[in-house]
Amino acid sequence: MPRRNCRTCLHSSTIENGWICEFDGQNRELSRAEQKAGCPEHRLLPGLVPGTQVDADPVERTITYEMADGSEWVDGGGA
Repeated sequence: MPRRNCRTCLHSSTIENGWICEFDGQNRELSRAEQKAGCPEHRLLPGLVPGTQVDADPVERTITYEMADGSEWVDGGGA
């Protein structure tokens, strides 16, 4: 699995001179240190997960994937 940092998070986007966090609509510009540190709300970009997304729960803030071996992996919610 990829490293967890803001650059691998589905809540972040690039801007002209850096990155912003879009979690809960905040659109906050991130320092380099913040980008490396990440946060508890990190969710991997689905394209980086070696599985197929099968569910998402906006209340629990989880994303569920079916992995190639048939197992299930949940991103978020303490996973």
